[in-house]
Amino acid sequence: MESYDKTRRDPRAPFEGDVRIEFSNLSSFVSECVTNISLGGMFISTTRLAPLGTRFRFELAVSSGLDLVSGEAEVVWTHEQTTSPLDPAGMGVRFIKLDGDSREVIFKIVDTFIQETGRDPFSLE
Repeated sequence: MESYDKTRRDPRAPFEGDVRIEFSNLSSFVSECVTNISLGGMFISTTRLAPLGTRFRFELAVSSGLDLVSGEAEVVWTHEQTTSPLDPAGMGVRFIKLDGDSREVIFKIVDTFIQETGRDPFSLE
């Protein structure tokens, strides 16, 4: 599709799901909400921001828990305040390592959205 935002390497799709995050300095998981995803990373809507460069393990349940996206990610940018429902506080993270079939599951999520709508919802066009 030609409508992809050319400033991004990978097209994104809106996605609502709970992600479990395990930081190496915590003994338990933290649960947050993902609002979009791409093959390169995801946006986690949260007010509990981790510092840039923080690496963590994650697990994201997809399609009623039948598929799981998991691996390691790194915080690459943060947004401290919610300015509107379309601009929430949170963290942009890039995937460092994806486990098992995670890459294929993400591809299917993004590809299905683009095939159904014919566009990247986050492009500036």
